[in-house]
Amino acid sequence: MDYFSLGCFGKLPIHADFIRYNADGMEVRGLDQWFQEGIQFAKSKLGPGWEEEFSKADVWRFVFQVDGSDRFLVGIFAPSRDQGGRRYPFILFLRVDRTRFPGPIYFAPLLFSTFWNRATEAAQTGWKGTELKGFLSAIERLTVPIEKEFELVREAYLGHLQEQTVGDFWTKLLGDFSHPRKYLMDRNLLDILLPMRHNPLNKFGLGLKFPLSLQGAGEGYDIPFWFDMTFRLLKQNKVDPVFFWNRGPTKGMPCMMAFFRRPSAKNFLFLVRPDLDGDSWYDLAPEESGNPENVIGGIGKERRDMLDQGGLSLAAFLEATEALE
Repeated sequence: MDYFSLGCFGKLPIHADFIRYNADGMEVRGLDQWFQEGIQFAKSKLGPGWEEEFSKADVWRFVFQVDGSDRFLVGIFAPSRDQGGRRYPFILFLRVDRTRFPGPIYFAPLLFSTFWNRATEAAQTGWKGTELKGFLSAIERLTVPIEKEFELVREAYLGHLQEQTVGDFWTKLLGDFSHPRKYLMDRNLLDILLPMRHNPLNKFGLGLKFPLSLQGAGEGYDIPFWFDMTFRLLKQNKVDPVFFWNRGPTKGMPCMMAFFRRPSAKNFLFLVRPDLDGDSWYDLAPEESGNPENVIGGIGKERRDMLDQGGLSLAAFLEATEALE
């Protein structure tokens, strides 16, 4: 028996009211509440332009959970509206049994890669030319194949760390191995995370914005790599994050926003306007990275030399990072 089930909630132009299908449980209520509170905050910040900005928002993928639940959600957020024009997201998700999920939840993007693509298509165009009953019937028939067994995914990831070099990683991510954002990203991550090693993460409410590489239909290894690096720096591995990501946003570059606890409703604004600066999230590698000499000069020589070793494997890089004091 599968350890996950499909559901959806929100609004679509084919129905006059709120839609709910297999959308019970505290994790779904928690996500719905987060959207409701986030929408109110976004309206207060964006003013009369709220509806236009919301309608132009991108589709985001997410992994979401709440304290006290043995289940988490993987799904997609799509801006939408009902027949009357009232705006609200449409959410298509899998409810996953955490007790049966075989590994860290940041591997979910790789295990459910096909689901993300089918869910995005269903939310954007699957309802067109049909009525609600027909759409929900199609959702019931939506198959959710697992890409691979978790151990195969883990082995592939570990193999990737051995084979991929630091040079290849940064070049693919930023287009240039010596880009100043590489140094800024590393410095910011170390400055934020190293002091938190002995502090409970549930006290840290800031969202961290990570750069991602542009991918095709599938998912890459950069998301598990960033979490792997993060938890090695923290020397903690029993934290289940909440994260949203987009590999082809219309505003800004591919990125992931990650949280170590349930995010503030203020962070919903990021899904609508990821190009804005917010006081509840921190961009680890902003596109405008400032004076390159100042950025590089703020890093110790030993760390800088390691960042410049293009032939170093990602596995060796992570081991050296974990050994930092």
